Amino acid sequence: MFKRNFQITLYLSCCFIITLAMSACAFLFYQYNSQLMINNLKNNTASTLVLLDMQLNNVLSDMNSSLKTIQTSDNFLNIIQQIPYSDANYFASQPSQSSNMKNIFRTILYSKSSDRCIHYISNNLDNVGTSVSNSSAYFGKVKLRSNDDLLHLLEAKNYEAFLLPHQDYWFSKENQVISVVRWVRSTYQSYGILEYTIQMSEIKKLLTMSDNNQKEYEFMILDENNNFIYSSDDLLDTEAVLNVYQKNQSNSTHNTFFVNNSYIASEKTFSLTNWKLILIRNISDLTMEIHKLIKITIFTFFVIFIVVALFLYVLTRYLTNPLRSLCKQLLTCKLSPDVKINVATESNEIIALTNTIQDILSQIYIQNNKLVETRKRTLRAHYDAMEAQLNPHFLYNTLSVIGASALNTGNITVSKMCSELAKLLRYTISYSGKSVPLENEINNIQSYLFIMKTRHEDALECIWELDETINDIHVPKLILQPLVENCFQHGFQDIAPPWKIKIKSYQADGNWYVSVANNGSPFSIDKKEQLFQRFEQYKNSFFEEYDSNQFLEKQGFGLENTVIRLHIFYSGNEYFQISTQNQWTIITIGSKINEQQN
Repeated sequence: MFKRNFQITLYLSCCFIITLAMSACAFLFYQYNSQLMINNLKNNTASTLVLLDMQLNNVLSDMNSSLKTIQTSDNFLNIIQQIPYSDANYFASQPSQSSNMKNIFRTILYSKSSDRCIHYISNNLDNVGTSVSNSSAYFGKVKLRSNDDLLHLLEAKNYEAFLLPHQDYWFSKENQVISVVRWVRSTYQSYGILEYTIQMSEIKKLLTMSDNNQKEYEFMILDENNNFIYSSDDLLDTEAVLNVYQKNQSNSTHNTFFVNNSYIASEKTFSLTNWKLILIRNISDLTMEIHKLIKITIFTFFVIFIVVALFLYVLTRYLTNPLRSLCKQLLTCKLSPDVKINVATESNEIIALTNTIQDILSQIYIQNNKLVETRKRTLRAHYDAMEAQLNPHFLYNTLSVIGASALNTGNITVSKMCSELAKLLRYTISYSGKSVPLENEINNIQSYLFIMKTRHEDALECIWELDETINDIHVPKLILQPLVENCFQHGFQDIAPPWKIKIKSYQADGNWYVSVANNGSPFSIDKKEQLFQRFEQYKNSFFEEYDSNQFLEKQGFGLENTVIRLHIFYSGNEYFQISTQNQWTIITIGSKINEQQN
């Protein structure tokens, strides 16, 4: 009768949802890992740049310190102070002085690489210099006067300077060098400059580092105005790097950026100078890793999808077979003639099963409503019957009090007692079957206690502690009078006067409470247990099938009556407690303020 459309629909729907979920997970997984790789690469490049900056600063600081050592040497100062003015180079004509100067320089260059040299140039262009390889250079003054950069240095009034990469005008103009220059002067006279040069080949060895795949770093040096000065690779597209760098400039100590998706570059300003170093690394290895990650991600999630799809097929088949079987059983089972099952025209087990269950549930709902209404009427009858039980019991006790008072008092007292009795009777027969304000209950027991006070005179003392803010709360009628009657029937029965009764009403934690306390005999433990046991039996009896006569025969009067009516009125949210405090026996009743019923 039914086709497998539902299973196929359920299977395809689950596959679609799983596909979306797995695609989202795959995308997030790829984004997270690729971004993690990029961030690690940026951090590594930036960290390498910081390390290189420290190394280069150390080199330049060492060169500057070396020049300071020469500058303060007594031998060096003695030589330069004896140089006479002449048109020829003093050191070219004085081999001994030249040798002494070179020895001073060699003490500094000893153990250094062969790519370093130190020169001294006087203000009159007398010059001498040497390198680690013991190469010497002498230049005529005419040639040096054509070197504008050198003349500008001599004219400057600085103490020290770090020169950007420039041509080596001492040994080979094809070489690029970095120079540290210090001015030699005394208090009143200037003696020229000391220049310590290091070839860029050594700097490149310092800055160019290889990883496990022998992929080298390249670098660029810019001046303080971001003008290009030097590149470690002539094939490097310096213009593209500068364009991207200018677009990504920031105020941070260094920033990292990508160039044409082929290189990653990190820039930092030297701590010792205002030069800027841009470290560049080829990221072809990173691109390969990302492509590899994409392939692995796609393959992994494809395998997972195949496994999940097979599992879903088995699961949907396992779930739909019982549905089809259940639907057939519902259609063939014998139900009430009032239950009509509408067979779905669609070939869908769920629709047919839903319609069948809805028809059955609707009938159950109607029958349940009938049962609930019947039970409400039964409980209402029980409630009214228990309330009616109070009238003869109360009249009997009241008439006994009036009879005793008539024997002991005059007509005025009898008249007052009859007035209070009239109030009691009117209150008893009014508001039948309805709740009343708590204030009415309190007025009722005030009339009752007036009668009892008239009878017992000074032997009875009544204490009132009332909270008028809860007087408008609705409660069942005649719930306080049994509590007061209990004081006389049980509390004061075996106790000699004086007798005390304390009535207290209050609210706490969203509940209202009324307590009746007396200084009579306390409840015995057995009597309290018996009272609460009977109360539990009464509560349980509401869920059993009894006729009205049987139910009423099991009910008592007084406290049991009050507690049962509170239980019915507040739907099980009543409060009932018997306690003993010093000389007082206290009975407290109450319930929630926000759950009042009319």
